[in-house]
Amino acid sequence: MHQMHTRWIIRLFLDKENGVTLADCANISNQLGDIFDIREVIKGAYTLEVSSPVLIGFIRDQDFVKYKNSKVNIKTSVKIEGIKNFHGILLDYIEEAGQNLF
Repeated sequence: MHQMHTRWIIRLFLDKENGVTLADCANISNQLGDIFDIREVIKGAYTLEVSSPVLIGFIRDQDFVKYKNSKVNIKTSVKIEGIKNFHGILLDYIEEAGQNLF
């Protein structure tokens, strides 16, 4: 949560085993919005953003397996053939001798 010039922005990322749907995001957004408004949790104007997770990084083998065949956005710390931002489908994950290839 951080404050912009005139309003708070609250970002919530949902995750669940079988994936998050748009209906899940809308449901949580509506429930939290009602709670925030009724209990006056946030004083003044705010924007509530609810979405599926943005992974900071694939760390564990389970992360790669979980998102196999899913759309992914990957940002590398160094350019690979002049590019740092990649968008596509994670097709497979192979662990080889301590080196992860995807």
